[in-house]
Amino acid sequence: MTTPADVAEFITFWRDSTLKERNGAQGHFIALCGLLGIKFPTVADPHDDWLKALARPPGMVGNGCGPVE
Repeated sequence: MTTPADVAEFITFWRDSTLKERNGAQGHFIALCGLLGIKFPTVADPHDDWLKALARPPGMVGNGCGPVE
């Protein structure tokens, strides 16, 4: 169970981080999952299907070859 102290520690850690966005994004996301008590992406989606769908450019559907009508 997440406590107020856990939340405060998370905020302090990431507020004081000097990592650049690209370097810190994955760690931040994984730490946030842990804080919220939800499955990490690699556990929830071991074949990366969901994340691949998120990475598609806007306006693409199906196999990614056609625009959204």
